[in-house]
Amino acid sequence: MKTKIFLLGLINILLNNYFYQFLILLFFLKGDFIIISEITFLIAPLIFFKESFSSNHRTLLLSDKKLNLFKIFFKKRVIYGTLILIIYYFFIGYFAKSEDILFLILITILLKFTWFNELTITSYEINTNQKKIIGNLIFLIIIYIFLIYYIYFPSKNLLYIPIITLVFLITKYIYAHRINLFYIFKNLKIKKKIDYKLLSTVSINLVNLIWRISFFLLLEKEFSGILFSVFALMSFPSSLYNNTIGMLLETQNKNIFKNISKIILMIYYIFILFMMYYIFVNKIVPFNNVILSNFFYMTALFSFLGSLVMIFGTSKRIKIINNNKLKRQILFQADIIYATINILSLLTVFFLFGSYYFYILFFISSIFSLIYYKIPNFRLQ
Repeated sequence: MKTKIFLLGLINILLNNYFYQFLILLFFLKGDFIIISEITFLIAPLIFFKESFSSNHRTLLLSDKKLNLFKIFFKKRVIYGTLILIIYYFFIGYFAKSEDILFLILITILLKFTWFNELTITSYEINTNQKKIIGNLIFLIIIYIFLIYYIYFPSKNLLYIPIITLVFLITKYIYAHRINLFYIFKNLKIKKKIDYKLLSTVSINLVNLIWRISFFLLLEKEFSGILFSVFALMSFPSSLYNNTIGMLLETQNKNIFKNISKIILMIYYIFILFMMYYIFVNKIVPFNNVILSNFFYMTALFSFLGSLVMIFGTSKRIKIINNNKLKRQILFQADIIYATINILSLLTVFFLFGSYYFYILFFISSIFSLIYYKIPNFRLQ
């Protein structure tokens, strides 16, 4: 029973948290690098705010198994989500093309919905509520089918259906949890004490935001589109482990779950290699553009190696959070330093070698991750 819940929960979280990567993959297979570059740039601030204010909520819920934290975290996300949406709609109204606004609104609402839904899925996992997990899974599959259909057969009229549906579900979420937005804002207090847990997620996601803006501004759109695509695909395993299944595996403490996760990772890396072959055979990256073609393969090579290395640093981080709860504060401070190193690596590569060599950044980041989270101060007792 637990194995079934684990697998269903895993598929739910995969579909819920990584639809953006799936979207990028679809455009990538079509060879629409410019669209990838523009969409990533426009939704980068939204992803930054969303990920930053997650504050390791899912990881902490699975580790501590305290459902009273669910309501606290959910209310926080409602506050942050409302403020983010208000600010963000001004942003896309200024930068986005008029024909893209409706699609961006859908992506924005979908990101907010999945952000709320992540906590809901986590509560289902803790309560081992199989029926609700399956119901949630069916709904997510329908969303994915819609995205595939829309990207290959675009029609603006189709966008209204999911937008209305998602707005209704978000409203229902807020009402079901008896959340009074006016009461929350009225009683909102600013903490004087430094929240390193929040600063940890903000700093790491600030790196991603700075990288994305730098790629968009300092590279041609075809090149930045390739970086966005490859980095999204190659960072997926470490992101999945850190934000999604890592803590679940640690708390379950059963070899069967760890073996399943290893098999899934192996399948994913085989899929990546198949993708490289598919791209080569179908000339998705045109061979007549030698510079672009070489850039893609160098990005893919170094990012693939970086992805393998990053897993080890990420797994160490999860072990510290779960097994050394007294050292969480130190770890969150270390995250801030690690983020600073990543920003410095961007500046170093740019000024010493130029923006073309940005393809090595993910590999450099993975090396620092492996070294940094293995330092003696975090040694497990």
